[in-house]
Amino acid sequence: MELTWILVLAATLVISPIFWLLPSGRQRMQMELRRHAMSLGVKVRLEKLNLQGQEIPFIAYRWMRTDVREARMMPVLWVRPQAFEDLCWDADQEGPQNQQDFYLIRGREQDIPAAWFPQIQTCLQQLPVQIDAVELGSAALTLWWRERGDLALLEALDQQVRKIGIAFDDR
Repeated sequence: MELTWILVLAATLVISPIFWLLPSGRQRMQMELRRHAMSLGVKVRLEKLNLQGQEIPFIAYRWMRTDVREARMMPVLWVRPQAFEDLCWDADQEGPQNQQDFYLIRGREQDIPAAWFPQIQTCLQQLPVQIDAVELGSAALTLWWRERGDLALLEALDQQVRKIGIAFDDR
Protein backbone atom coordinates (compact mmCIF):
# COMPACT_ATOMS: atom_id res chain seq x y z
CA MET A 1 0.00 0.00 0.00
CA GLU A 2 2.79 2.39 0.90
CA LEU A 3 4.63 1.65 -2.36
CA THR A 4 1.48 2.47 -4.35
CA TRP A 5 1.25 5.93 -2.77
CA ILE A 6 4.91 6.58 -3.45
CA LEU A 7 4.42 5.67 -7.12
CA VAL A 8 1.31 7.85 -7.41
CA LEU A 9 3.15 10.76 -5.80
CA ALA A 10 6.17 10.28 -8.08
CA ALA A 11 3.94 10.13 -11.18
CA THR A 12 2.11 13.28 -10.06
CA LEU A 13 5.39 15.13 -9.55
CA VAL A 14 6.57 14.11 -13.01
CA ILE A 15 3.31 14.87 -14.86
CA SER A 16 2.15 18.07 -13.09
CA PRO A 17 4.74 20.44 -14.68
CA ILE A 18 3.32 19.52 -18.07
CA PHE A 19 0.03 21.18 -17.12
CA TRP A 20 1.85 24.44 -16.32
CA LEU A 21 2.84 24.65 -19.98
CA LEU A 22 -0.76 24.59 -21.20
CA PRO A 23 -2.26 28.03 -21.96
CA SER A 24 -4.94 29.39 -19.65
CA GLY A 25 -8.42 30.30 -20.89
CA ARG A 26 -7.44 33.99 -21.15
CA GLN A 27 -4.30 33.11 -23.12
CA ARG A 28 -6.37 30.97 -25.50
CA MET A 29 -8.76 33.88 -26.06
CA GLN A 30 -5.85 36.26 -26.72
CA MET A 31 -4.43 33.81 -29.28
CA GLU A 32 -7.81 33.58 -30.98
CA LEU A 33 -8.19 37.38 -31.05
CA ARG A 34 -4.72 37.81 -32.57
CA ARG A 35 -5.25 35.05 -35.12
CA HIS A 36 -8.58 36.57 -36.18
CA ALA A 37 -7.10 40.08 -36.35
CA MET A 38 -4.33 38.86 -38.62
CA SER A 39 -6.92 37.22 -40.88
CA LEU A 40 -8.57 40.67 -41.17
CA GLY A 41 -5.24 42.18 -42.28
CA VAL A 42 -4.44 43.78 -38.93
CA LYS A 43 -0.84 43.65 -37.73
CA VAL A 44 -0.66 42.54 -34.10
CA ARG A 45 2.50 43.13 -32.08
CA LEU A 46 3.62 43.49 -28.51
CA GLU A 47 5.17 46.94 -28.35
CA LYS A 48 6.12 49.50 -25.77
CA LEU A 49 4.00 52.63 -25.68
CA ASN A 50 6.12 55.59 -24.58
CA LEU A 51 4.07 57.82 -22.27
CA GLN A 52 5.60 60.62 -20.23
CA GLY A 53 9.02 58.94 -20.43
CA GLN A 54 7.74 55.55 -19.29
CA GLU A 55 7.62 52.59 -21.64
CA ILE A 56 4.51 50.52 -21.02
CA PRO A 57 4.14 47.14 -22.77
CA PHE A 58 0.93 46.91 -24.79
CA ILE A 59 -0.58 44.92 -27.58
CA ALA A 60 -0.81 47.11 -30.68
CA TYR A 61 -3.43 46.32 -33.31
CA ARG A 62 -2.30 48.22 -36.41
CA TRP A 63 -4.36 48.87 -39.54
CA MET A 64 -1.83 49.69 -42.29
CA ARG A 65 -2.67 52.28 -44.94
CA THR A 66 -2.45 51.56 -48.65
CA ASP A 67 -2.14 55.18 -49.80
CA VAL A 68 0.76 56.30 -47.59
CA ARG A 69 2.02 58.81 -50.16
CA GLU A 70 -1.34 60.59 -50.17
CA ALA A 71 -0.85 62.34 -46.84
CA ARG A 72 2.27 62.81 -44.76
CA MET A 73 1.70 63.66 -41.13
CA MET A 74 3.37 63.45 -37.76
CA PRO A 75 1.85 60.77 -35.52
CA VAL A 76 -0.96 61.91 -33.26
CA LEU A 77 -1.56 59.98 -30.02
CA TRP A 78 -4.67 60.04 -27.83
CA VAL A 79 -4.99 58.16 -24.52
CA ARG A 80 -7.70 57.55 -21.97
CA PRO A 81 -6.53 59.00 -18.63
CA GLN A 82 -8.16 56.28 -16.51
CA ALA A 83 -5.97 53.69 -18.23
CA PHE A 84 -2.83 55.45 -17.03
CA GLU A 85 -3.82 56.93 -13.68
CA ASP A 86 -0.34 56.39 -12.24
CA LEU A 87 1.27 58.76 -14.78
CA CYS A 88 1.59 62.44 -14.02
CA TRP A 89 0.00 64.60 -16.70
CA ASP A 90 1.15 68.12 -17.46
CA ALA A 91 -0.83 70.55 -15.31
CA ASP A 92 -0.88 73.18 -18.08
CA GLN A 93 -2.60 70.84 -20.54
CA GLU A 94 -6.36 70.75 -20.40
CA GLY A 95 -7.59 67.18 -20.13
CA PRO A 96 -10.92 65.69 -21.07
CA GLN A 97 -14.00 66.46 -19.00
CA ASN A 98 -15.01 62.80 -18.94
CA GLN A 99 -12.56 60.02 -18.02
CA GLN A 100 -13.96 57.94 -20.91
CA ASP A 101 -12.84 60.62 -23.39
CA PHE A 102 -9.46 60.58 -25.08
CA TYR A 103 -6.71 63.01 -24.17
CA LEU A 104 -4.32 64.27 -26.87
CA ILE A 105 -0.76 63.85 -25.60
CA ARG A 106 1.39 63.76 -28.73
CA GLY A 107 1.09 65.65 -31.98
CA ARG A 108 -1.49 68.26 -32.91
CA GLU A 109 -5.00 67.77 -34.22
CA GLN A 110 -4.23 70.49 -36.80
CA ASP A 111 -1.79 68.01 -38.40
CA ILE A 112 -4.63 65.65 -39.29
CA PRO A 113 -5.86 66.19 -42.85
CA ALA A 114 -9.16 68.09 -42.79
CA ALA A 115 -10.95 65.36 -44.73
CA TRP A 116 -10.14 62.81 -42.02
CA PHE A 117 -10.85 64.91 -38.93
CA PRO A 118 -14.65 64.41 -38.59
CA GLN A 119 -14.34 60.64 -39.05
CA ILE A 120 -11.49 60.43 -36.53
CA GLN A 121 -13.47 62.43 -33.94
CA THR A 122 -16.51 60.17 -34.42
CA CYS A 123 -14.35 57.07 -34.15
CA LEU A 124 -12.74 58.28 -30.91
CA GLN A 125 -16.15 58.98 -29.37
CA GLN A 126 -17.49 55.55 -30.33
CA LEU A 127 -14.53 53.36 -29.36
CA PRO A 128 -15.27 50.96 -26.52
CA VAL A 129 -13.70 51.55 -23.11
CA GLN A 130 -11.32 48.61 -23.64
CA ILE A 131 -9.22 50.78 -25.97
CA ASP A 132 -6.59 52.65 -23.95
CA ALA A 133 -4.77 54.60 -26.67
CA VAL A 134 -5.12 55.50 -30.36
CA GLU A 135 -2.27 56.53 -32.63
CA LEU A 136 -2.80 57.91 -36.12
CA GLY A 137 0.13 58.41 -38.47
CA SER A 138 0.85 58.48 -42.18
CA ALA A 139 1.33 54.73 -42.40
CA ALA A 140 -1.22 53.31 -39.96
CA LEU A 141 -3.92 53.66 -37.35
CA THR A 142 -3.00 51.80 -34.17
CA LEU A 143 -5.28 50.81 -31.30
CA TRP A 144 -3.48 49.99 -28.05
CA TRP A 145 -5.43 47.78 -25.68
CA ARG A 146 -5.14 45.02 -23.13
CA GLU A 147 -7.23 42.55 -25.12
CA ARG A 148 -10.26 42.56 -22.86
CA GLY A 149 -12.99 41.50 -25.19
CA ASP A 150 -14.08 38.86 -27.63
CA LEU A 151 -14.22 38.28 -31.39
CA ALA A 152 -17.39 40.36 -31.71
CA LEU A 153 -15.56 43.36 -30.22
CA LEU A 154 -12.67 42.83 -32.64
CA GLU A 155 -15.10 42.67 -35.59
CA ALA A 156 -16.75 45.90 -34.41
CA LEU A 157 -13.36 47.61 -34.07
CA ASP A 158 -12.37 46.53 -37.57
CA GLN A 159 -15.62 47.88 -39.05
CA GLN A 160 -15.28 51.12 -37.13
CA VAL A 161 -11.69 51.70 -38.25
CA ARG A 162 -12.58 50.97 -41.87
CA LYS A 163 -15.53 53.41 -41.69
CA ILE A 164 -13.13 56.29 -41.05
CA GLY A 165 -12.60 56.50 -44.77
CA ILE A 166 -8.82 56.32 -44.78
CA ALA A 167 -7.67 53.66 -47.23
CA PHE A 168 -6.57 50.71 -45.14
CA ASP A 169 -5.08 47.51 -46.45
CA ASP A 170 -7.90 44.98 -47.00
CA ARG A 171 -5.85 41.78 -47.27
